[in-house]
Amino acid sequence: TIKKSWRTFTDTATIKLPKAIYYYDGNGILKPVEHLGNFIKVGDKVEIRLGYNRQLFTEFTGYVARSPRINIPYEL
Repeated sequence: TIKKSWRTFTDTATIKLPKAIYYYDGNGILKPVEHLGNFIKVGDKVEIRLGYNRQLFTEFTGYVARSPRINIPYEL
């Protein structure tokens, strides 16, 4: 969810991720993410691009403001 407001002079976004997230390690082996906080840190840059037919437009650019919440789905 992206929220834009001229009143606060700040845009915010909430990103929700599923419980089961996987990644490929350095050897190309698919592994589950055991704790999202090991991959996403406070201060990491975030860019949300939306569109269709491979024409994407940047709708939000910012930084992670807090650690991922433990609830399901994960919330940034």
